[in-house]
Amino acid sequence: LRVKRRTDLSKLGLPEAKPASVSRRNARERNRVKQVNLGFETLREHVPNGKKNKKMSKVQTLRSAAQYIKDLYMIL
Repeated sequence: LRVKRRTDLSKLGLPEAKPASVSRRNARERNRVKQVNLGFETLREHVPNGKKNKKMSKVQTLRSAAQYIKDLYMIL
């Protein structure tokens, strides 16, 4: 069992993170992840087979979208 040690930032000359700034940063990251996931959901709705019962992974979604774009390009 490994225990991750916390680095004492004051010894490195770095300022300690304030709880308020940490919670704001965490909120921004949660919002960013939410927006990325929303983007993938929207993309899934526009690629063929994206509305299947089983949700496609992000990698599958990107591969499917890339293939769909290639297929559309070939039609033109």
